[in-house]
Amino acid sequence: MNNSMNTIRQECLQPFSSNWAVPTGQEVAEALRLAGFSCSVAAKTLNLKKNGARTIRKWINNESNIPHELWITLCGFAGLLDNPTL
Repeated sequence: MNNSMNTIRQECLQPFSSNWAVPTGQEVAEALRLAGFSCSVAAKTLNLKKNGARTIRKWINNESNIPHELWITLCGFAGLLDNPTL
């Protein structure tokens, strides 16, 4: 783990359950930064369809929530996971 844990809450890095906290736009932006992804690169990497970069901007702007499975995949690319099989 790295010092980004100060900006990404531990409860966001949990397996999907009622205890999982949906990441904020700021947390999504931090994970993108750590992964070295632009919105368009992340959209391609996460296999989002047409307007994928727009979807990611909506996550960053807190207009919609990132699905857990995509969040965990992004966190894996960002090096945030102790257990990448979450």
